[in-house]
Amino acid sequence: MNQKAELMKNTVIIAIGKLSTQVLSFLLLPLYTSKLSSAEYGNYDFFVTLSVFLLPIITLLMEESMFRFLIDAKDDVSKKRVITQTILYTIIGTIVFSILAIIVVTILYMIKQASPSILRWSRFCFKLLSRFSIWYYFYYFCYI
Repeated sequence: MNQKAELMKNTVIIAIGKLSTQVLSFLLLPLYTSKLSSAEYGNYDFFVTLSVFLLPIITLLMEESMFRFLIDAKDDVSKKRVITQTILYTIIGTIVFSILAIIVVTILYMIKQASPSILRWSRFCFKLLSRFSIWYYFYYFCYI
């Protein structure tokens, strides 16, 4: 019975974390649509969709595996090891992805025939990804 209660508690904690971000996004939708034009909101939505697509590739879903292995951890030493390895792999993945993003943005920037909209898009993409990375690390450090 104790194991079922523990499982239920962990499930509720994870569900609250997942649902709260979606509810917050839904509540902020009227603010976004009132302050942004249709084109700006389209760009925002595109980059949110892009980040949702790329995040599992960049982080290898390490945060979900961290929760899974933290449930099985017996002592504080193994919990710290799981958290440290998760943060380390996520940082390495983000650094590798950032280097690749910088290379792609630089190549796009150096192309002489590139239209100004492509250059604006690449700069906006780089800014969004860098801000998203900083937020992601803040998210991890809140759980340590």
